[in-house]
Order: sequence, then structure tokens, then C-alpha cells
Amino acid sequence: MLAAGEALRLKVDGDWLYGAPAAGNRFTARVSVQPDVHPIVALKDFHFGDPLADLPKQPRDALDDVLDDEGLLEAEIVIDEAKTPTGPLAVIVVGSLFESGGRAVTRPLKRTIWPAAELVGARPLFDMDDGADPGDNAGFEIIRSNAAGDLLAASGLKLKLQHELRNYNWRWVSGSGWQADYLSKWETVEERDLDLKAGERMRYDAHVRWGGYRLEIFDPTTQLTTRVPFTAGWNWYNEGQDRGSRPDKVKLALDKAAYSAGDSVELTIKPPHPGSALVMVESDQLLWQKRIDIRGETTLRIPVDATWNRHDLYITTLVFRPGSAAEKITPARAVGVIHLPLDRKNRKVDVSVAAKDKARPDELVEVKLSVPALAGKTARITLSATDVGILNLTQFALPDPIAWFFSPRRHAINAYDVYGRIIESLDGLQARLRYGGDAAMLGLPQARRPNVKVQTVDLFNAPVALDTQGAATIPLRLPDFNGTLRLAAVAYAEQQYGAGEREIIVQAPLVVEASAPRAMASGDSAELALDLDNLSGADGSYEVMVDGGEFINVANGKRNLKLADGDRTTLSFPLSARQKFGIAKVQITVRGKDVKVDRSIEFAVRPAYPIERRARVEVLGAEPDGRRRCIAA
Repeated sequence: MLAAGEALRLKVDGDWLYGAPAAGNRFTARVSVQPDVHPIVALKDFHFGDPLADLPKQPRDALDDVLDDEGLLEAEIVIDEAKTPTGPLAVIVVGSLFESGGRAVTRPLKRTIWPAAELVGARPLFDMDDGADPGDNAGFEIIRSNAAGDLLAASGLKLKLQHELRNYNWRWVSGSGWQADYLSKWETVEERDLDLKAGERMRYDAHVRWGGYRLEIFDPTTQLTTRVPFTAGWNWYNEGQDRGSRPDKVKLALDKAAYSAGDSVELTIKPPHPGSALVMVESDQLLWQKRIDIRGETTLRIPVDATWNRHDLYITTLVFRPGSAAEKITPARAVGVIHLPLDRKNRKVDVSVAAKDKARPDELVEVKLSVPALAGKTARITLSATDVGILNLTQFALPDPIAWFFSPRRHAINAYDVYGRIIESLDGLQARLRYGGDAAMLGLPQARRPNVKVQTVDLFNAPVALDTQGAATIPLRLPDFNGTLRLAAVAYAEQQYGAGEREIIVQAPLVVEASAPRAMASGDSAELALDLDNLSGADGSYEVMVDGGEFINVANGKRNLKLADGDRTTLSFPLSARQKFGIAKVQITVRGKDVKVDRSIEFAVRPAYPIERRARVEVLGAEPDGRRRCIAA
């Protein structure tokens, strides 16, 4: 965490995926600041500071520099909003490291500004999304804490509860119909002084009606205010307008994270109203049920049957409230659903993947796989090798067979009722006008585009059997590739599964990487950036040739250069597109002592203007037989 007024010290470490430092590459950073109402992990349900603080909405540019020869950069970023913060602030830095062709790798960083030694926090004891119950008490727990989450004593805190009063105005907007605006005024409902004891949480109950509220707690020691906005009841402009169709929520909680056959589930039920409750265990059929009368929070025990050997098990609780014409109470129902997880920890095994840290392109690498838990069992294992650069784009995680087989499945029961059609006999509902037509916009026609092939690395080895020691060795032929490969292994037996991974750097003696435009139009000019990195361990002289083929002209396409060991340079080749359309294939050839590199880059050369269609229909003169002929062109 950062103190108020403290600058953010930023350290950047950039490397190419083939292992060399990103020396001289451009780095930029943008900074945004927003309230951080949950800054303490240990007190994640407590609200700190002011979520309504007036802060800039857009990020600002904070840094534009280059990395040094080691691929490092250190800088200080001054946060203007942190000089006089009104509460905890989240500082989000988005850094972008650019390659020679202009494309960037972006990573975020978050830091929290803690404005004082201690802050006051408040935890709502109700669901903030559903709001507090109108006509009842909205409960809060109030604490004073430091950044470590320790509960401290406080005296003389000023608590204020405010209720929002809205004055609505209607106006007609051409094309949109009637629109409602309102002006808010805050009415103070209650004020009191609070004293807190160290290590304790103070309970505060606020009696609320319908509408919006703000709980404000002022700390005279820090001169800071914690503000918690909340609502009581539902708002006409949110999902509550379909409240008749949407059931109330029954809160359910389990006593354990997972259960085995023969265990007893301790289910805690918190209904929104008293009534008759039906508790069921369901999969694609009813497995267990019990009917109880419920008045408040209740605990119920459910035995786990050995036949419940599946992962679409759900506990459903229905609480029915009968209607009363005399008391003007409409029949209602509340629903609660919670997944019943089964314990499958004994089905998971650990998989280790061993291979050399660095390798050359086209090298045969032995990958040693070991699953000790499957020793002596009939088991198989697969191995895949994937370009980490592609994985960074797709965010594809290591395959997890345990999650695949045993993660919660969809609740197979679809429930329907007619409670949404029951009309309150107390008040009528206002009709809602709908505007606009009922026809959806048809998709626009798309011109056929040239198909450009992008070279990626995604190797897969078919399943092989593990030996009696639970081990296997797989020879892996590496492709002509520079970068980092993720080796991912998935092992499976009859009843047990596991996965493991490691990374291997593939690095040629001379790394040649090109950045070209994604597309060009006839007559366009562009540049091809060619990066050459000498990692051979010795100085070298090289001949570089770039040929654009039939679609691209390359100016000065043949060059000679010398590179010392560890040096890196970027060559720029001017390109111009010819009056042809199709897939351009640019050939790159580099020759040197014991060095032979061939690269091919494809991109589309297409017209500068989109396809244009013209059509007309004409009636031609009469034929000799008297008939008329119609032609379309």
C-alpha cells in the first residue's frame, strides 16, 4: 500500500519470449485512479472511504520511455489525486511494452493508497444488490482498522443516516417519448456518537423505509468520512419492476466445502419471510425432500447417499407464504438454490514435467514425465507444446481434468409457476408504454476477404502408457521457432487424473523476427521491420535479402551487416503494393557462417475501396411474337 502523497515507484523488466532482454524497446504507462471501497483482503465485506468521490474518469498518460540494455526501467509516477485523498484509492497502471513493429504487450498493475493510519469501515448485514427490507432494520457492523486489518479502538465517531427525497419531473423527448428526471435532497434521519472497543465490531441497526439511503461515519481524528450508499426495497427502474415474476431469495449456506458418501450436510436456511418450506435435493430427478415450517434462520441436516455419484446435485428450498384477504397479504414464494459439491480430492494426482531450460530450433528434446501416484497402475499421459505468445493472447490455461470431470454441472430442473400473474388487490400496477418496432436489423453483407495464414506452434503427442514407476519419456522435435513453449502434460487412469506444466525457451543462434503490415491496398507504402539478435556466442557477418514476390516491391532489399555477440539491430525495408490483389508472400533470407534462416510472411493486398454493387432493371422492346422481355444487369 502507498501512503497519502507517496509516489508510485515502478519497476519494469522486459524480455523477449526467446530469452533475450527487450533492450531499447519503448514502454508507456497510463494511470487511472478510482475509489477502493474494499482495500483489505481480511475485511473484504467492509466498506471504507467514499465511493462517490469526485475523481477523473479517464486514464492519463504517465510515462513514455525506453528500456535499458538489460531490459529494465525504473521510474516514479506522481499521483496527484493521492495528495489529499478522501478515502482508500485504487491506482491502476496499465503498461505497454512495444516491439519494433509497433505492436504492444500490455499488463496491468494495481496499488492501493491508504490515506491515514486508521480508517472506519462498515459492513452491511444484508444483500446490497437486493437492498434492505423496507419497514425493517438495516443492520451494519462498524469497525476502525489499520492497513493490516487489526481492529482498533475509537471514540467520538459521528454517525449520520440520510434518506434520499426525490422530486420528479417529466419531459417529452422527440423520438424517445416521455423521460423522467429528478432532483435529490438528503434528509438526515438519525445522528449519534459512537465509541468502539479494540478487537470488537459494533452493531448498528437503522430503521428504513422505501428509497435510497446513505450511512456516513466521520472520524474527527483523521477528518475522513466513510460513506455507504444503499437502498431499501426495489427501484422502479431496476429489475425490481418484475418483482411479481421474480421470486424472493432464500439464503442457503453449507457447513463444509465438499462431502463424501455417508456425510451429513448441515444446511443453514435464512428465509425472507416465515412460511412452509420444502427442501429438496435434485439432479435430473428428485433424490430427497423434506417439508418443514420455518419462522426464521433454521438449520437442517441432510444425509448424503452413496448413490448420489454425480456433480449436478443441487439443494433447492422453496418457502411459501399464504395469502390473507383480511390482512391484505398476497401469496408469495421464495426460492434458494445451492450446489452440493462432492469431495474428489483423492482423484487428483500430481504430474511433473522435466526438460532442459533452453533448446535450439529443430532440436530433438527429451521430455521426462512422472506421476508417482499412478505407479503400478494402468495409466496414460499426453503432452502438448504451445507457443506462450499465443497463450498470452487467448488466456488459455493449463487443462484441468479434475475441473472438467467434477466441476458443478448445470441445474437440470427448470421451474415454472404462475405467481407472477397474481395481482396485488391493494394497489394497481401502472401500464408501461413500449417504443420502437419489432424488427431486428439484418446483418450487412460481407465481402469475401483473402485468407491469410498465420504460423503458430501447437504440438500434441498422442497418449503414451506410463511404466510401472509411473514415468514416461517423450521425444519432442522442436519446430523452426523462436520463443517460449509451454509443455503441458495430462495424465489419466481409471479413477485418477492430473496435469502439470513447465516452460522451455527455444532460441536460435541468430534470431530473426519480422513485423509487417496486416494488409495493404494497391499503391500503399509501408515498412517491414526486421529484428536480428545475435545470440550465437561469437561476432558474425550476415547477408539479408527480402523479396516481395509479385505483389510487393521492396526497396533496397539486399543488405549486409555485422553483429557482435549479444547485439541486436532493427532493419527497416520500405514496401509498396503493386496493382494486384491477393495474398502477398514476402520471403526473408539471412545467410552467414553456420547460419541459414528462411522466413515467409503473408498478408493481404486488397482494393482500397469496398465492393460496390450496381443493379438496374429495364423493359426491352417487344419480340417478333409480341412478347416483352425483361433483363436485369
